[in-house]
Amino acid sequence: FPLSYAAVLGILTVYFPIYRMGYFKYKVPDILWAALGVSFSAELGVLPIAVHYFHLVPVYFLMTNLLVFALAYLILSTGMALLVFSWIPQVSKILGLLLNTFIGSLNRIVSFVAHLPHAQLQDLFLPWPRVLLLYLIIVLLYFLIIRKRMRLLFPVLTVSLVLLSLNTYSKYRLLRQEKLVVYAIRYHSALDFIRGPDHVLLSDSSSLRLKKILNYHTETFRMASGLEKHFASLEEPINSPLLYYEKGFARFGPVRLFILDPGENHFPDLKKKLEVDYLIYRGSRKIPLKDIMKSVHFKNVVFDGSVSPYREKILIKDAKKLQLKPFSLLKSGALIIERKKSF
Repeated sequence: FPLSYAAVLGILTVYFPIYRMGYFKYKVPDILWAALGVSFSAELGVLPIAVHYFHLVPVYFLMTNLLVFALAYLILSTGMALLVFSWIPQVSKILGLLLNTFIGSLNRIVSFVAHLPHAQLQDLFLPWPRVLLLYLIIVLLYFLIIRKRMRLLFPVLTVSLVLLSLNTYSKYRLLRQEKLVVYAIRYHSALDFIRGPDHVLLSDSSSLRLKKILNYHTETFRMASGLEKHFASLEEPINSPLLYYEKGFARFGPVRLFILDPGENHFPDLKKKLEVDYLIYRGSRKIPLKDIMKSVHFKNVVFDGSVSPYREKILIKDAKKLQLKPFSLLKSGALIIERKKSF
């Protein structure tokens, strides 16, 4: 809905001034110029919203849209003709084959352009306040350039400075961020250890194999935090300045965790127990909390998305009886433990 209206509004306001900037004697160059004008004005209208929702900018949109416009016209015309002549078998068959060819060509062209080098500027994050500021800059530039209102130059520079300041402050905050995130992904386990621009996303092997599931639940937060993709498996040890992890035990600065292995069922009664801040409970098997407490001492227990709702209800009751503090990710969403200062 917003993309459609933004595109139409962009065409209605920007297309005709752009079209009148050029004059071509012959019809074919004039049609191409008009198509470029429509493409640019529509893209200008949807760009801030598209970046907000999809986090990317298509680089070759002018080239792609020239071909898409032509094929879209052919697809629409052929589709209408197919509806009109559907009662004539031979004609409808020919029209159906043509329609299938046009749609297939459209898909192949879009796919080809999408796989060209540097076809997209990706991992862009634009929250709503900056979307509105960007639209304000576009509107002011429209009146400044098209309507020749030079007095708007100072407001354009002022709003641009505000937008630049917000981006700079956001970068500064991201450089100082220190977070531990336990994602609420149904049937899967995923923990993100973040310090500044560095992070390690630990997940179970099944979600590592199914990267699309992991990306769907974590991509927006990763881009908002200014992070690159860095996946690791809960089955492999890690020893780095950012994170120490081995056999379920994780140390992230002062925060200590024990991440339960769903297949583990032996917890001996130790005189000196492993002291942690959080127990991350994984899997649908019922492993009694009192058995885990024989080896691990903790006060907070987090039930992640791999724990079934039925099993979780029973475990939450047990946790309260043992005077533990339970966190249900299925009910409350991701758990974010954040520190403003360095660990």
